[in-house]
Amino acid sequence: MPKHRVFLDSSVIITALLSNQGGSFYILSSLRDRCEFQTNEFGLREIQKTLANKFSQQPDLSSKLFLLLGTAHIFTLPSPSRRERDHAAKYISAND
Repeated sequence: MPKHRVFLDSSVIITALLSNQGGSFYILSSLRDRCEFQTNEFGLREIQKTLANKFSQQPDLSSKLFLLLGTAHIFTLPSPSRRERDHAAKYISAND
């Protein structure tokens, strides 16, 4: 049976990094064999920027990020092209 593809927002990954007892971590650890988790290059840069700016006192989070990407089998997709973003813009809030 094919796996469900699930796109992860940066907030899900950051939350999983901050707590191994919360819902985000639970989903990533318990569903990794049934789902194909995905993020994209833009999301990954956003995570790294957030860790550097808001969590600079916890430098270990950057190392944990790459461990989490590997253990949860999170695939990093290329960011969408401008054309794809423009097409999707009518369905997505400008804040997202």
